[in-house]
Amino acid sequence: VASLNRFGQGQALFVNLPLTYLLQRTDGIFLHGFLSYFAQQVGERPALIASPNGVGALVLNWHNDDGKAIGFLHGLQDAGIFDHGHQSLHFTAGPDVNTPGDGLGMDLDYNEEAQQMILKLRSQGHSIGNHGGWIHNYFGTLASDSNGDEFMPFLDLNNASVTKANQGQVPKEYSAPNGNQPLWTYDWMADNGVQAYYTVADVGMPPTRLWLGTRHIDKAWAFPVLTYGQVASAEEASFQKVPTEEFGQWLQQVARFIEQTRSIRLSYFHPIGAVGYLPAVKAYIDSVQACVDRTQCQFISMGEAADFLSRRAQVQWSVQAQGGEDVLSASHPQSLASMAWTLPKKKYASVRVRDGQAEVQSTEDAWLVRVQGGTQLSLELRRQP
Repeated sequence: VASLNRFGQGQALFVNLPLTYLLQRTDGIFLHGFLSYFAQQVGERPALIASPNGVGALVLNWHNDDGKAIGFLHGLQDAGIFDHGHQSLHFTAGPDVNTPGDGLGMDLDYNEEAQQMILKLRSQGHSIGNHGGWIHNYFGTLASDSNGDEFMPFLDLNNASVTKANQGQVPKEYSAPNGNQPLWTYDWMADNGVQAYYTVADVGMPPTRLWLGTRHIDKAWAFPVLTYGQVASAEEASFQKVPTEEFGQWLQQVARFIEQTRSIRLSYFHPIGAVGYLPAVKAYIDSVQACVDRTQCQFISMGEAADFLSRRAQVQWSVQAQGGEDVLSASHPQSLASMAWTLPKKKYASVRVRDGQAEVQSTEDAWLVRVQGGTQLSLELRRQP
């Protein structure tokens, strides 16, 4: 599939995959992965890390589909699940679930218990978002590319209800019921200020700008859901009879991956499924919290991550040779705060801040530069002899 070959004094990386085609239609991890490998491992280039302060981040995304979810949220509150970091909780607000009139929904406009739960979650620093279109399973099953006129009003109803319960703050996060996201929902998100959304595409990726064939969704950040084989949620693990211990081991591997790669990843749960696997879920969150206490991880909401990634996209930077050294220059129209670069020790013997507000930390195989503020940065990179 891929090979690294020496050619004269250099090397060539050959990849026998249709990388752009895969990016547009399945998963961008192949293109991004090989580009990252080539730039950092073969070319030994510096990298601007795609997480705040170069610290791995966990996005916990909770989908609340119906009236029963509130009771399970109470159980998770009692277990201390929401005492950690900033999380993203999304609500389907209508009175029904499977069909109009079945009365199984959250009925958020008239459900005082649900309203109080949202206020409690807000007070804990969590983000409130939309979980699609008013009638969860009805929308998730029947909405399609061809019936936007019929189903788009459900998005408006849900948005209005959640905004009211969110003390008038319009949600900036969205998740699709059953992962069903017809093409017109992207237009609706752009028109309604959505900055971050959950996706069942690109599951190998950290947050990204999604491609749908040749259409680039560039107004909001897509947050791919992590999967364990065909399992993405605890309910699916239950359906496939995955033991709690095995599910928990996977979650622990995710926690270590986030720390080691310094990347952002999204785990999603429904309250009912999380309660069913509560020992594994609590151990997972406790492990990430222990990593937070070591300042090697962070909890982050989808909106916070999207804000950072949008700011990161505005960074202008380059590396220029000056004699026996390289100089990394960077700028940002507002602030470089929370940006971080990693520079390989295999190439650079030392790194010195020539201009700007930044600190340099030595890791096992790289120099880590974290910026505290300012709009300009200049680093002096002394090459290995």
